[in-house]
Amino acid sequence: MDKIDDYSKTTEHLIPSRLSGKVGFSGIFHAGDIQANDTESGIYDVSEKVWIDTAEGYSLDLVGQTVGLERSGRDDETYRMLIKLKIKINIGAGEPELLIEAVKTLYTASTVHYIADYPAGVIVEHNGNIGLFLLVEMELDDGGLLMLDDGEPLNIREPDLASSYLLDKILPAGVSLEIIKL
Repeated sequence: MDKIDDYSKTTEHLIPSRLSGKVGFSGIFHAGDIQANDTESGIYDVSEKVWIDTAEGYSLDLVGQTVGLERSGRDDETYRMLIKLKIKINIGAGEPELLIEAVKTLYTASTVHYIADYPAGVIVEHNGNIGLFLLVEMELDDGGLLMLDDGEPLNIREPDLASSYLLDKILPAGVSLEIIKL
């Protein structure tokens, strides 16, 4: 659906020529045009806030909860990518192509080998990283934070368990998965 930028251009031809010069009559149409513009802008603003590609913050959290994936400290871009992958997993049926795509996405791999491991297993080899990461603050034993010289807390990167969780959800129950880095 395309947004109409100015309703007055759309409604001009609706006014009969004998009434087009009448201030009161034109004013009624003009007031309707303003309300239509405002209503349409509001609808577009709401749709932008719940669309996966444009949602941010709490709006993106709601989208994630809808598909069954919590944010767990992830930034918007990482969370958005995981939501899109989770949607594919939710509608998928354990296809090898879906598992390959998921490994490429989660591990930023360019090469993925899918190997059936009979009777009920799959081995996936990839050349990517060790998975997504979460940025967490490093705490000291006394509960304080280890601070850098500039006063900022030190952050470390820990592996995100979402990678293995999502991959396990792709395969049918009882099928084992082994991930190997090439």
